[in-house]
Amino acid sequence: MLLALLLLVALGGTAVYLAFSRELVFAPAVAVALVGCVAAAAVPWHRYDRDAFGAVGIAVTLWVAWIMYLTGGGDSPHVPLAFIAVAICTVPLSRRNGTILGVAAAAMSALPLTYQLTTLREAQELVIRAVVLTVSALFAPWLMDEVRKAVRVASADRERRTSEQEVADELKRAQDVRQEYLSVLAHELRNPLNAINAAARVLAKDIAGLSGEGTARGIASEAHHAMELLDGLTDVASLESGRMRMALRPINLSAVLTETAGAMVDGHKIVLRGTEQPIIVLGDDRRLGQVIRNLISNAAKYSPGEEEIQVSLGISADRKNAIAQVRDAGPGIPPSERGRLFEKFARLSTAGATRGSGLGLYISRGIVRDHGGEMWADWPAGGGSVFSFSVPLTGEGAQP
Repeated sequence: MLLALLLLVALGGTAVYLAFSRELVFAPAVAVALVGCVAAAAVPWHRYDRDAFGAVGIAVTLWVAWIMYLTGGGDSPHVPLAFIAVAICTVPLSRRNGTILGVAAAAMSALPLTYQLTTLREAQELVIRAVVLTVSALFAPWLMDEVRKAVRVASADRERRTSEQEVADELKRAQDVRQEYLSVLAHELRNPLNAINAAARVLAKDIAGLSGEGTARGIASEAHHAMELLDGLTDVASLESGRMRMALRPINLSAVLTETAGAMVDGHKIVLRGTEQPIIVLGDDRRLGQVIRNLISNAAKYSPGEEEIQVSLGISADRKNAIAQVRDAGPGIPPSERGRLFEKFARLSTAGATRGSGLGLYISRGIVRDHGGEMWADWPAGGGSVFSFSVPLTGEGAQP
């Protein structure tokens, strides 16, 4: 761009000179400028070190001094061209070399003091001009160096953002592919697993009391566990891709909790509290039922058979959220492992031989967060664990 600008300036100056001037004194200088611009434009500067362009600055400085000499030295009307020489020296070069060449151009602008007699006023003008050019030569390279640094930083930042966006797009595509794969996998495997589970249960019933009954029940249990793992992986993929479907509408959380707890058949006594009155939240009853079912199922796994599971429902102190809690009588969670509680595939030391995918709490917390709530755990002094989650109330809130 700089070379193109130089060429346009030279051509424009030539055209003006040819149109309005009858003096031939400029002809050699104009011819040299045109040839020099064309020659500079033909040089592959990008292959050389940046400071190699300093040769152009030196040439322009000498050309300006020549023009000033031809047109009266210190009285020349073309003295301002010295500023172009300073710019050519300082803009493309490194700070050190730009400063050196700029100062040299400023010194050459004061050369008339050495070869011609000048008045005091003319001498003052030449000195002032040389000082201004010197200051410019000192300041311009620093300014251009800072500009180049800012441009490099901006360019690097833009490249980084572009790279991050490309990574994000690629990750999104990978998530979409994974989600599609898991959806197809779930569809293809769920029906056979259901059939295996049902057939194994029927077989176990038909051969009750025989030696193969245990094997049949084991097959049914493994098929059921495989279906749970498959459902868990599908839910994880849906959560992480933002595609988990939520049919949010005003629902009675008390009724959802009561219905879900009543359908749990695991040998433990479930005690409900706070479900006598309707509590209205904006939610998906199927997904919130999945959360409640998972918490009660976990409590049943880790509580001794004779201990009861306490399930309660209430409203937060600020009257903005419904709070559901499930308390078990299990061994609790060691403090060193509590930070991993809601991670994917988390299997803690208290799990022992208990079957599980390690996805239930991770999925449950994701569902609750999609409802605008939060899930947490506490460990009361009396033992066991308390898992709680909140869901924002609707405008109707708790009904009297």
